[in-house]
Amino acid sequence: MTVRTLCDIFRHSVLEHDRPRAAGLASDPARPPTWVPSSQIASCVEHLFHFWVSCGVRPGDRALLWLRNRPEWAMADFSLLAAGAIDVPIYLTLAASDVRTILENCRPRLAVVDDADLEARLLEAAGGDLRPEVVVRFEEPGCQGERTIPWREALVAGERSGGTEGRRNFEAALTRARPDDVATLIYTSGTTGTPKGVALTHSNLVSNVLSCLKIIDLGVNDVALSFLPLCHVYERMLDYCYWLRRAGVVYVGDPRTAGDFLPCVRPTALGAVPRFYEKVIERIEARRRGLGPLPRRLFDWALRTGHEWNSWREQTGAVPPGLRLRHRLAGLLVYRRIHRALGGNLRLLISGGAALAKEVADTLWALDLRVLQGYGLSETSPVITLNPPGRNRNGTAGPPIPGTQVRIADDGEILVRGPGIMKEYFRSPEATRETMVEGWLATGDVGALDADGYLTVTDRKKELLVTSGGKNIAPSPIETRLERNPIIAQTMLIGNDRKFLSALIVPDFNALREEAKALGVTAHDRESLIEHPRILQLYQDRIDQLLAGWARFKQVRRFTLLANEWTPESGEVTPTLKIRRRVLLERYREQIELMYKETAGDPAATRHEA
Repeated sequence: MTVRTLCDIFRHSVLEHDRPRAAGLASDPARPPTWVPSSQIASCVEHLFHFWVSCGVRPGDRALLWLRNRPEWAMADFSLLAAGAIDVPIYLTLAASDVRTILENCRPRLAVVDDADLEARLLEAAGGDLRPEVVVRFEEPGCQGERTIPWREALVAGERSGGTEGRRNFEAALTRARPDDVATLIYTSGTTGTPKGVALTHSNLVSNVLSCLKIIDLGVNDVALSFLPLCHVYERMLDYCYWLRRAGVVYVGDPRTAGDFLPCVRPTALGAVPRFYEKVIERIEARRRGLGPLPRRLFDWALRTGHEWNSWREQTGAVPPGLRLRHRLAGLLVYRRIHRALGGNLRLLISGGAALAKEVADTLWALDLRVLQGYGLSETSPVITLNPPGRNRNGTAGPPIPGTQVRIADDGEILVRGPGIMKEYFRSPEATRETMVEGWLATGDVGALDADGYLTVTDRKKELLVTSGGKNIAPSPIETRLERNPIIAQTMLIGNDRKFLSALIVPDFNALREEAKALGVTAHDRESLIEHPRILQLYQDRIDQLLAGWARFKQVRRFTLLANEWTPESGEVTPTLKIRRRVLLERYREQIELMYKETAGDPAATRHEA
């Protein structure tokens, strides 16, 4: 079957193949997931389609999706696409002001929300002028709006309105979708300003799916764990890959608990952001510390063996026979136990959404967890580059996927051209013109291509720091390095037009309390803890250790510890947890200025302000 639209993916994976374990929901780590057969999914999608049509939904109408990851997310998506609607998925954590901005831009005719809280937040943000005509709520009791309809009632109403010709009309609608039709609006996270609606066509997304499936291997025997928010195009595209290859997809509603479900779901594939993999290593390291002397020595030997094996593999593509034998033995004695704790079946691990630190990737590969890093944007559907399994290079984002071209502009900006490039920013022609340069999309990222075409992404173009001494510094690598330490949760580097680098640091207070206990430090609250001289010295020592060997101008000379984490609700980070630098610079202006005040007798002395 030729796949040209997202509706074709549904026809191929659901309508044409009856599978008892098409999609599942993991809600209890102590129990296996609850599976939904493809026949039930097909019926639900068909009934929802008829319901949307009976409500007057027409091609091009926008539909807001405010749902947690669950099989019904895919049902809502496929049914809206069949009706010709443009779905608009948004993050659960969005502030009311951001929801209002999105509503003003896309003017949705209907909305599907998860629960009473989201319904109330939607109605508050919409006010009296932007309220969707129809709201369907998954959680049934106590619907608040006059035209809010429970999910089950929508299904029943759709089944009735379909009539005897229901299936025929539904299948005909699936074939009416065209590759150039806009399928979805993905709103950018707004790190540098107002969120923009990225208009992606069926062809944009399908081309990305087909290109990625030429690199990664998925099949009917795979079980994929889907836990990153489906409003993020990265997880959404991966899900379309799973559906097209008819792999079982198990959804987890809260991404923070995803690691807890690995043993019961036992997935073979998953996509995640770097923080997930960092937590995997932290868990492994915590177990290592609890081992006795001999088991710990065995673990360290296995890790050294893995690093040596990975180094040979990357540099020469071949591994000496003796090392292969040691690696196999390390697998039997150590790696297999680690894999068993992660479900025992993982074979395809993908990292995206941000740069994966090379030392993290090296450690995972050394433990025979073969993670593949990629790079992309919402505007590119999203994947631009991806490391091939047999030619992976840690520390890079891999070469361009088939059909996509990448070049580096004179100022270092990454430019992209290919079938995944968005149609436009919805109702933002000026922003569209600024982003598209002679057929190339300007990513806003800075990077480099090596001789073999592998891309390394350095930082955001607009976020490069230029010190008063003229040094250009990419903040992300330093921030990522610092956040690798357990007692540092969040970091923002400062240094633009300044003499040296400083940092705002949010501690990981769970880890910090353990360290404080070992130091004999007691504190009644967070504020007194981060003001304690021993704690300040602890952070100074860790920063010095983490950045040892880095250039002098990349050293963090002063820092401020903060008592409260940065959250999407506070507006200090985006829903994808990227820091909003302009917000933080304004909000902590006094603390920042204090770090740059010269101390008596020593203008370069390091200060720590709590």
